[in-house]
Amino acid sequence: MSIDSIFSKTANRLNSKVALKWKDRDYTFGELDSLSTRFAKALSALGVGKGERVCIFMQNSPEFAIAHFGILKCGGVTVPLNVMYRKHELRHMINDSGAAAVVTSEANLQFVQEVMKDLKTVKAIIVTSERAPEGIRPFYKILEGFDDTPIPSMNAEEDLAVICYTSGTTGLSKGAMLTHRNFLSNIGTLASIWELNEGDKVLMALPMFHIHGLGIVIHGMAYCGYTVLLHERFDAAKVLEDIRRERCTVFMGVPTMYIKLLEEKSTSHDVSSVRLWTVGSAPMPVEAFNKFKEKFGVEILERYGMTETAPVITSNPYRGLRKPGSVGPPIPGVEIAILDDDGRTLPPGEVGEIAVRGPNVMKGYWNRPVETEEAFSGGWFHTGDLGKLDEDGYLTIVGRKKEMIIASGFKVFPREVEEVIHQYPKVKEVAVVGIPDPVRGENVKAFVVLKDGENATVEEIEEHCRRNLAAFKVPRIFEFVEAIPRTASGKALNRMLAKVKVKDLMEKSVKSIDRRTSAYEAAKYMKDANVGSLIVTDGEVPIGIVTLRDILYKVISIGSLGKDVSLSSIMSTPLVTVDAEEDIAKAAAIMRQWGVWRLPVKNGNGQLVGVLSGTDIFRAFAGRKMEVPTSF
Repeated sequence: MSIDSIFSKTANRLNSKVALKWKDRDYTFGELDSLSTRFAKALSALGVGKGERVCIFMQNSPEFAIAHFGILKCGGVTVPLNVMYRKHELRHMINDSGAAAVVTSEANLQFVQEVMKDLKTVKAIIVTSERAPEGIRPFYKILEGFDDTPIPSMNAEEDLAVICYTSGTTGLSKGAMLTHRNFLSNIGTLASIWELNEGDKVLMALPMFHIHGLGIVIHGMAYCGYTVLLHERFDAAKVLEDIRRERCTVFMGVPTMYIKLLEEKSTSHDVSSVRLWTVGSAPMPVEAFNKFKEKFGVEILERYGMTETAPVITSNPYRGLRKPGSVGPPIPGVEIAILDDDGRTLPPGEVGEIAVRGPNVMKGYWNRPVETEEAFSGGWFHTGDLGKLDEDGYLTIVGRKKEMIIASGFKVFPREVEEVIHQYPKVKEVAVVGIPDPVRGENVKAFVVLKDGENATVEEIEEHCRRNLAAFKVPRIFEFVEAIPRTASGKALNRMLAKVKVKDLMEKSVKSIDRRTSAYEAAKYMKDANVGSLIVTDGEVPIGIVTLRDILYKVISIGSLGKDVSLSSIMSTPLVTVDAEEDIAKAAAIMRQWGVWRLPVKNGNGQLVGVLSGTDIFRAFAGRKMEVPTSF
C-alpha cells in the first residue's frame, strides 16, 4: 500500500465527511481527493514524472494537503520546506533535491523569485493566488481541463514519498529519504496505541512542513479518517477557544506551545473534550508538565522521534503509567538500544547514544552516501542523541551528542549560522553555540570577533542574519569578544563558549520601590508592571528585594491585607547581588549559600541591570546537568 492509495480508499469510504475545517470553509474527504487527483494530472502535464521531486513552500492551508497528495498520486516525491527559509536555504534545498517544481503561497512567492535565476532543475513554479506574475502558474488555474477520474497508484511501499531536510554535519541541510512504508508503519502503530479513529477531531496548529505535522496529523487524517481543524499558525487563545467551540478530542504540540497555553490568563476555557494531548520535537520541562496537569487536569503524553524515523520512536502509553521527564518505551515494531562509543549496548541507567531500528527508519540521506554510512552502523541508525533506559524500558533524553541546537523545536546547526555571519565584511571570526532558555529550550548565541580597526553593532549583524537565515536560526544573543578559544588543531572550544552567563537568563526589566510603600500597593504595582519582584530602596540606595510570593505568604500569615504592612518588614535581606558576566553556576551557588531565590544583577559599573530568578535557572537547565560549585 501507499499513502496516496490509503488516502483515496479513506475518501471513498468517507466521501462526504469533513476532512479539513479551514477558517469558514469545510473540505470533505471527497473534495480533497478530487482536487488532489486533478493536481496530480496537472503536474504530469507540466512534465513531473515518476520519482521526481516537488517542493512545497507554504504556510498551513488546504492547498498544502491537496498538493502533497497530488504529488504522491503522480508518482512524485514531496519536499516540504520551512516557510522561514530564505535565499541561503532555499537555493540549497531546491537545487540539492533536483526539484522539478515548486508550489508556494502568495506570501512566500517573493522569496522563491529571489532565487529563481539560480534554480537548475525547476520546470514550473505554482502559486496559490488567483493571479500570478508572468512565468508563474496559478494553483487552481492549472487544474482546469483535468477531471478527477481516479489514477491507479504508481507507488510501491519502498518508493520514496518525502524528502525532509534536516541539519547535517557539513552545516548544510541534508535530505532524509522517507518511504511510503516508513510513514504507514509509523502512523498505523500510532493509530493503534493512541486509539486514533475517524471519530476524532484533531486541532492542528503544528506547521505542515514539519515531520510532526505532516507525518502524524496529515497522514493520520488519511489513515484514520478523522477531521482536522486546521490553524494557519499557533495562537494560544484561539487554540483554547476552538477546542471549546469545536469539541476537539486531540491536540498535538511542541513544548513552547504548552508553555504558552499555560501563560493564558483566562481560566474559563473548557478543554474537557480533549482525550489526548501529545508533545514532541523537543524535551518537555517537567515543571511545565506538572503545571499543565495542575491547571487543566490532564497529563500530557510525551513521545520521542525525529525526521529520520517518520517520526515517532518512543511514546508514553495512552493507557498506563506516564513518567514525567521520560519519553516512554519504544513503540511496537521499533527497537532502541543505548550504545557506548564502541557500539556496545549499555545496561539500564547508563547514558549513551540512542540507536534505532525498525520499519519507520529512513532509507538514508539524499545523495549523501558518506553521511548515510556514518549514520548506519552495526544494523542500527545512530540518532546522535544521548539517553538512558530505566528498568521498565522507558527512555529519558539527557542531551545531544552532536552540536545541534534545538530552538523552539527547530534544529539549528551552528556551522550554517557561522558561515552566514562570516560573510559580513566586518567579521573576522565567529562561533555559534546553544545556551539553555526556559521557554525556547535553547537560544542561539553568537560570539563575534571583528576585524582589526572595525566597529559594528549587534543590530547590523542581526539584520544581516535576518536577510539570509530563517528567523529561528538568527542568534538571539550576540557577544563581541577579542578571540575565540580554540584547540591546538584550530577547533573552537564550544563547551567553554556555551557556559551560560547571568546576563543570558536575567529578567532585564528592573523596577524599584521605596521601603515605606505598603505591601498592598507594592503588589498592585507588580501586577501593573508585570514583574515578579521589586528592588526595595531607601532613598536611592538598594537595601533589599521583595517578591509577590513574599507578599502573599508573609502578609497572609499575619492576617492582613497588607495595607498596614511596610516592605521593610517582609523584604529579603541582605541584598545579595551577582555580576552580569558571572557564570550561571556561580549564581546558583550564591543562591544556595544565602538561601535566596532571586538575585539583583549588577553591571561592571555597579548599576542594577536585571534580576535573576531561580525558577528561570531551573527551567533552563531542566534535564541538563549543571555543576554548581560548593565554594568560591
